[in-house]
Amino acid sequence: HNADTARGIAGDEAMEGPATAAMSSTAPAPTMAPDLGGCGARRAPFPADFVLGGDGFARLPAYATTKHVNVKERWRGRPLAEVLLAEFGLSGAYVREAAAEGRLLVNRCPCQAEEALQNGDLITHTYTVEEPPLRDEAVSILAESECLLVVHKPAGMPCHPQGKYQRASLTEVVRRGYLGETWEYIHPVNRLDRQTSGVVLLAKTRKGYMLLSRELGEMQKLYVARVTGCFEREALGRVAAGFAEQRPLGKDAVGQEEPWVVVSTDIDVVASEPRGFVSFMAGDEAFRDAGWHVTCNLPLRVDKHRPGQPLTTLVDLQEGKPATTHLRWLRGFGDGSSLVLCRPVTGRTHQIRVHLGALGLPIVGDVLYGGISALLGPAASVASAAASTAPGAVANASDVSDGDAPLCLHAAAYAVCAWRPVSDEAGAAGFGCGIRPGASRGEGASLEGVLPLPAGVAALPATVVYRCLSSPAWIEEAPPS
Repeated sequence: HNADTARGIAGDEAMEGPATAAMSSTAPAPTMAPDLGGCGARRAPFPADFVLGGDGFARLPAYATTKHVNVKERWRGRPLAEVLLAEFGLSGAYVREAAAEGRLLVNRCPCQAEEALQNGDLITHTYTVEEPPLRDEAVSILAESECLLVVHKPAGMPCHPQGKYQRASLTEVVRRGYLGETWEYIHPVNRLDRQTSGVVLLAKTRKGYMLLSRELGEMQKLYVARVTGCFEREALGRVAAGFAEQRPLGKDAVGQEEPWVVVSTDIDVVASEPRGFVSFMAGDEAFRDAGWHVTCNLPLRVDKHRPGQPLTTLVDLQEGKPATTHLRWLRGFGDGSSLVLCRPVTGRTHQIRVHLGALGLPIVGDVLYGGISALLGPAASVASAAASTAPGAVANASDVSDGDAPLCLHAAAYAVCAWRPVSDEAGAAGFGCGIRPGASRGEGASLEGVLPLPAGVAALPATVVYRCLSSPAWIEEAPPS
């Protein structure tokens, strides 16, 4: 019964994270240290109960756990077996066996599979968990203070317990393997998809989480992706025209009317000016608003989640939420793929993945958004004919699992404002993050007691940049097969 017992009764429903607000268009670019080599000075080891088998994976032995769930209104009057099959995928045979063995209880008492659930009932399920293995890659510690831990999350590890990953998750590995206590408070401020690597901010105190979560909309983020295809003006123009046929103009993250896809005239010369990721990130231009080759303003809507299916996001020109992603082509590879720098202005679920897929440039290894047909809601159907479909594209995103395929997407850097003045007028002056020239650190809201110093930085700057000290091999090499 591994397939059934692994699900348990957790009631996990993946939800869209808070949308980040638009950054000031005149914000000064944070200065980034040029050295991107090496690894984090400290590592968070796997907890003692993980087994490192020497095959490149870290495995957690099977263990027993118990979950409790209160009966929801829509379950009332329905048989227990029917509810557990519809909501958690537990088969009728498994429910009858678990009830007979006393591993499935209602109100802490023995029950029958056909027993009708009532208002106020409590379902208790004890089962054996066999969590998937993780790559044998330790979490790197990039910076730490009493309130915040900044880490480099490896690909394949979820940020927090979800679904079949419970103890095999970033917060639990850090809590038990690095902090050494199972009761320690640890909460992700930003979240990455499981197969995305890169910078994650983990609050170590509730106060730290509250302060940082308020600043989430002001944080600037940089990702690097390897995509199938290259930036061709004609092809991108056809995609933009396809969306424009549905609705001529949309709104960007700050409510200004903009085309759905904006293609810079500079894109005609990018092929003759390849940039390596390391050299680009070493400069101060990576966070600037200028110099982007494509801006995608396609609105997004999270599709209704269905048990047993991966969470998916659709392009919806009518009812989607505003979403903006800036893109810059860095270099091409001999296999026809390209390296792209991405700056999401908003923080919609799967935003970069969906926007790149909708442009006909799916991320290498992304089985969920591998083709344009998997991305579009009814209102955007005409645009699908304008974009090329990548080899192996799926016909329906809900028919596949997000799987364990390597995903060539990396969260390279996060920039956080350390302090801001009290007056809103100062922020309106256009000096980015609400900081006016000559503003002292004591004049307004400050994160000085929360933000740790990045490596190689002696004093806390106005804008603190946390960046990974190492990069995935696919940035310079052939993508994983």
